[in-house]
Amino acid sequence: MARLENFDTDELALLASLNFDRLAEPDKVDYLLLKNRVTSDLHRLAIQKKQTEEAELLLPFCETIESLLEDKRLMKRPDGEKAAAELATMAKRITAKENELDPRKHGKRAQPEPGTAQG
Repeated sequence: MARLENFDTDELALLASLNFDRLAEPDKVDYLLLKNRVTSDLHRLAIQKKQTEEAELLLPFCETIESLLEDKRLMKRPDGEKAAAELATMAKRITAKENELDPRKHGKRAQPEPGTAQG
């Protein structure tokens, strides 16, 4: 995500360095369309980043998954031992987060869902 942000920021800087007034009409249209697209992409990335940060509170293992997927996307040769250790640690963190969020573990009764019969 950071790489995309850097790319888009660099593209906006490159566009800003152009003399818009000296461009031909079709180039001005392309300039405005590209600037709009890059600005929109940056906005979308900011929203996605915020959503990821909020999800990380509940999914502390998210970074491990993202790292493994990024390595796969970049076609890096996998390190089996490292990946296995990361997955084992992730499984422990999942269990810990489940226990932390389970109301039964904290002496609280689970609340029935609205519209269901209580018995």
